[in-house]
Amino acid sequence: MVENSPLPFPEKTKRKPKTYWPQKYWAVTLPVTSSLLSIVISHVLLLGINMMSTSPLNAIHKIIGNYAKNQQ
Repeated sequence: MVENSPLPFPEKTKRKPKTYWPQKYWAVTLPVTSSLLSIVISHVLLLGINMMSTSPLNAIHKIIGNYAKNQQ
């Protein structure tokens, strides 16, 4: 054993195999969160695209009626 080691416990410096597995909580949480996030983003994008592709409410093409048809 080394007398002047900077480590507090030099006997614990032996290499151990690193077998790290994430918790089961994250195995469920990450896929669910990512799928819900993608659904929310897709709905927001779809809503935005639909809003941009429709004409405004005060457009003459939205007005329907006999008087409006005579004005065109």
